[in-house]
Amino acid sequence: MEHIFKNLNETQAEAVRKIDGPLLILAGAGSGKTTTVTSRLAYLLDVVGVPASNTLTLTFTNKAAKEMRERALGMIATQSYPPLLCTFHKFGLLFLKFHIHRLGRENNFVVIDTDDKKRILKKINGDLPLQLVASEISRYKNSLITPEEAHAQAEQKNYQQIAKTYKEYEAYLEENNLVDFDDLIALTYKLLDDHPELAEETRIPMNCSSSCCRSSAHRITTSAWSATTTRASTAGAGRMCATSSNSTRTSRTQRSSSLRTTTARRRRFSTWRTP
Repeated sequence: MEHIFKNLNETQAEAVRKIDGPLLILAGAGSGKTTTVTSRLAYLLDVVGVPASNTLTLTFTNKAAKEMRERALGMIATQSYPPLLCTFHKFGLLFLKFHIHRLGRENNFVVIDTDDKKRILKKINGDLPLQLVASEISRYKNSLITPEEAHAQAEQKNYQQIAKTYKEYEAYLEENNLVDFDDLIALTYKLLDDHPELAEETRIPMNCSSSCCRSSAHRITTSAWSATTTRASTAGAGRMCATSSNSTRTSRTQRSSSLRTTTARRRRFSTWRTP
């Protein structure tokens, strides 16, 4: 256990030992956040005895994921398989593979890239500024705003056109069983928000019994590890269960307010006139 606390100061060590309830760490660049998170993961597994399959460590980029994975595996004692460490989007992809059928979609969906997205949007409405429309749709999805909400809140004709394109774009994706990069987060959120029983099944308490090994999170973890070992896919880190972070639901009011256009966006539209 000493090696876990070797490079930690008093505050970091306190964070590592905190195992009950949510924990939020706010710190600047270079202050040791990654070291604290990886040390905490090692502490949970090696000292507290939390099964690796009951942890989930998340970060934003593949580069950060790779770095944290290397650090964590260097500290954790031998496991039957290591904990799941990956990006938020990679976890969303794995989660959707298991549960997207609850949305009436097939799990053999295809993830489209940015070029595919632009081609689809151009096919739907080639008169709109393509880059701007793609950016706005991405903003809507990242703010968890549906096409109907986007249209209802649109104050200008230009945004009404974008909202209409957004609705047709979503219909095209569903009809062809496609998801874009933003859907990996947005659809995962929708599943957990619309299905409380699934959210509860996925949120495994640290003192869970062996019956939890049949749970959604365990299946995702073991599936991800199998994929990693067979295809050498890149995984990474951050933290969900291992850091005991609670995800806060975004209210409809907050999502609607995020839709309001900024002065800068309105200026960008001031010189755009549709035929």
